[in-house]
Amino acid sequence: MHAGSLKFKKTSFLAGSLADRTQKPQRQERVAREVQRILVRAMRETALPNMTITAVRMTPCLRQAKVYVLPFCGRGAATLLRNLQSRKPSLRREVGRKLALRYVPELHFFIDNTIAHSERIESLLRSLPPAQTSAYPSEES
Repeated sequence: MHAGSLKFKKTSFLAGSLADRTQKPQRQERVAREVQRILVRAMRETALPNMTITAVRMTPCLRQAKVYVLPFCGRGAATLLRNLQSRKPSLRREVGRKLALRYVPELHFFIDNTIAHSERIESLLRSLPPAQTSAYPSEES
């Protein structure tokens, strides 16, 4: 076989991988936003308790969706999760109807505790002794 008869497109491999790296996160974000919109609409119609969907995180394969929720007033988290778990099949069906995906993402609900976590960090920072005004220790002491 003649060495010149084999031709490879070096740019196609690089271009494909670059496109994959940029398109997958964009597609994940797009699907996550759409899942969030669908869930908000469905929750209004089904009279789920007052809550906020703080984030939706999709896996790269778009088969799993982690939905982070926060109950209003911060109370009733366990009840909220039970209600969401009981309505998960109907919510997933609604997502499947609205999105044209090969696989309907499995919905996993979590209580978003970032506010409590940030309050804990703030309280720890407030409990620290005040810092010295100078970055360098004084030579007088």
